[in-house]
Amino acid sequence: MKMHVDPDRIEELGRQLKNFSYNIEDMYQYVYNMVTRLVETVEAKYHESYVRANTRALKEALGRLRNNTETAYRNLQDLAMFAINSASGYREKEYQIANRSRKTHWKHRNR
Repeated sequence: MKMHVDPDRIEELGRQLKNFSYNIEDMYQYVYNMVTRLVETVEAKYHESYVRANTRALKEALGRLRNNTETAYRNLQDLAMFAINSASGYREKEYQIANRSRKTHWKHRNR
């Protein structure tokens, strides 16, 4: 069974994954800014301990979100690089096969 691999599509997938990783970073920054403003507003207005406990929990959740975002970003970057490198590897393999085929054809022709 012959399998055809399209290096261009794999490379495009790599570019899309890379772009998605940047989008995740942007979305985190948006959420961080929005939640931070909200927490600052609430803390300025309310000084009760139960309110502070809730804002502290929000800040901790933001920290976890930051860690998860960094992990997702790195994983997407790794996947993107793997796809791009795979596309290059497939192109190289196709070139080698085509080159070998031309040499074999040339040898048989000149006999």
